[in-house]
Amino acid sequence: MKVVFRHGEKRYTPKVLHISIDGTGYLCGKEREGSWHDKCMTNTFVKSLPKCADCVEAFKEASK
Repeated sequence: MKVVFRHGEKRYTPKVLHISIDGTGYLCGKEREGSWHDKCMTNTFVKSLPKCADCVEAFKEASK
């Protein structure tokens, strides 16, 4: 499934990196907040984010 960004969608600065399987929802169950600010779309910024602990745990459980 493809994520569609709509004009005027909320932009935000992420605090953690979530894991998504289908591009619409996260393994931890949280809802998408919108789309990242353009300044957040660099490899350096993304690599600095911690992974969402709940997403990592859900991934481990699903991989068993």
